[in-house]
Amino acid sequence: MSVLRAIESKIEGLFEGVFGRAFRTHVQPIELARKLVKEMDDHRTVSV
Repeated sequence: MSVLRAIESKIEGLFEGVFGRAFRTHVQPIELARKLVKEMDDHRTVSV
């Protein structure tokens, strides 16, 4: 499980770093979740 935590930490650091440099503010998890849900809804496909 520690491998997954390490991967999660690295990905989190990457996103925080990119968004932090781009917007100079901290990205709140709810903001990221809302944008993710919108993208998923916009690109939804239905399979049979």
